Amino acid sequence: MIDRIFSFVLCCIGISVYYTATQFQEGFMIDNGLGVDFFPKVISLILVILSILMFIGTFKANHKSAKFSKESKYTFITIGLVIMYIFLIDTIGYLLSTILFSFAVISVLKTKSTRNKIIFSLLFPSVIYLLFTNVFKISLPTGILL
Repeated sequence: MIDRIFSFVLCCIGISVYYTATQFQEGFMIDNGLGVDFFPKVISLILVILSILMFIGTFKANHKSAKFSKESKYTFITIGLVIMYIFLIDTIGYLLSTILFSFAVISVLKTKSTRNKIIFSLLFPSVIYLLFTNVFKISLPTGILL
């Protein structure tokens, strides 16, 4: 049951990302035949296809119980964190929201080492931020509060 709900949520996210990508302005890659919407569309289509395959696979799998397990709780918490992250990224910016999101997800996954949680939560978003802003010259959301 949880697999079906999760695959449906992923499919909806993929469809909304695809629609959002169609609204992008033309960018610097248009000379090569690729627009700024190319990669988000490809990723969202892959997400939709995989979520449909996951949904179909739930009917083929032998599910003995339709009850929610303890692992289902973590799935719903993670989905909630993703939804909060989507809304916070514009408000507090990419860097801070991704650091908080990373730490929360790692905590949900029960990583025992607080030091590893902090290191990964600070290092991963910072490297991605520096890569996009300095190498790709793409600005990430800075937030309206900062």
